[in-house]
Amino acid sequence: MEAIKIAVCDDEKNIRSYICSLVRKQGVECEVTEYATAEDYFLAGADYDLLFLDVELKGPDSSMDGMEMAKRIRGMEDIKQPIIIFVTGYEKYVYDAFVKPKQVGEHPIPGAESVLLADVAVDQQPDFF
Repeated sequence: MEAIKIAVCDDEKNIRSYICSLVRKQGVECEVTEYATAEDYFLAGADYDLLFLDVELKGPDSSMDGMEMAKRIRGMEDIKQPIIIFVTGYEKYVYDAFVKPKQVGEHPIPGAESVLLADVAVDQQPDFF
């Protein structure tokens, strides 16, 4: 099996670093790329299997938040559709994001508010789950 391609998109460096460290501790062969803005993600033009996405993306260089970014990704029919895991400190965003999230769990991040992760419902589970 080839490496899982994972993107982490969050304007806070400590959150990106923490998520990347959690992913790498899983012992699964993967390529992890970090992005501070939606624009950086789209400019890279890479296809990912999994995307950890900050709901707010409040960075000074970001013109769209994570919700807008997810909608844009879902509207791009010509790309591989990643599983999106929303990262937020606000529970209400998880339920606003998509109608039927499959799993929701709280995971604390040192130096930040608690973070909710929601695995977005998809038609088929990829081989790595």
